[in-house]
Amino acid sequence: AEVADAIQRARDAGIRTLMVTGDYPETARAIAEQIRLLDSESEVITGRQLEEMSDEELMSHIDDVDVFARVSPEHKVRIVEALR
Repeated sequence: AEVADAIQRARDAGIRTLMVTGDYPETARAIAEQIRLLDSESEVITGRQLEEMSDEELMSHIDDVDVFARVSPEHKVRIVEALR
């Protein structure tokens, strides 16, 4: 409950929280749902999906995705750059 409360306080303060992990998407989704970072309809994007996306496609998704799974350090750089 502490993590879920902290995420809610961040949201209330206008701070967006993302999960960027090397875990499998199913694991990432389960944890993200448990801490109320996303709901069951939310999309989880994987490193493989990131590799298939152009920069423009990533930019069009970045505001709607809160969980990225099976990502490498290179994927993380791309995510951070898209968030800037």
